[in-house]
Amino acid sequence: MMDNIALQPRLLAILQKGINMKKYFIENLKKLIASEKLADNKGVTLAEIMVTMLIFSIISVALFTMSIVGENSWQVTQAKTEVIQELRKSMDAMNYDLIETGSSAISNVLPDTDASPYEDTAEDDDWYSSITFQLPTGVSGGSLQWGSDNIQFMVNGENQLVRITPSGTRVVAQNITSLGFYRSSSNSDMIQIALTAQKTTTRGMKIQLEVNFSVKMRN
Repeated sequence: MMDNIALQPRLLAILQKGINMKKYFIENLKKLIASEKLADNKGVTLAEIMVTMLIFSIISVALFTMSIVGENSWQVTQAKTEVIQELRKSMDAMNYDLIETGSSAISNVLPDTDASPYEDTAEDDDWYSSITFQLPTGVSGGSLQWGSDNIQFMVNGENQLVRITPSGTRVVAQNITSLGFYRSSSNSDMIQIALTAQKTTTRGMKIQLEVNFSVKMRN
């Protein structure tokens, strides 16, 4: 995201209105100074000048406050939109693969358990942070044939949801801070998935959204 975020058209209109009001008061002050009071050497009273400057100060503070509030609101909206997009990408990718697999094709052993802090999903009524499975390659003799390549979904150390296969790793989504898989011992064909995404705006406001959904394996 660009560091200098453009303000919304409505905010720009508010700022322009405030600038016009400020110009109006400046013109009035000039007219007051050039009025008959000044011509008669009576001058402008100190009270009149102080009141005018007070009005300027109030307008300036109001404009500054509106600009900050407006920009914060815009950044929150943008961050929330991006978080929703990342959650949607995550859901679509996992649903696309997991719906094609089956209970018998889910592995409970990671390729490198010694080097990885992640546990794989077993059907033991508990939550796990990754899932490894195979996809079907076809039917032979009336039986479904499974591929030999493992596919794994997990969140890496950079808060990225990744899809890992022997041919490489693909980043599915960004800003994913938590991922959980749950399989019930009484209904092992159903996978429950808990997903959390978070993004911080340039002003330090954290936007976090969570989603829970289920995928029923078809094979």
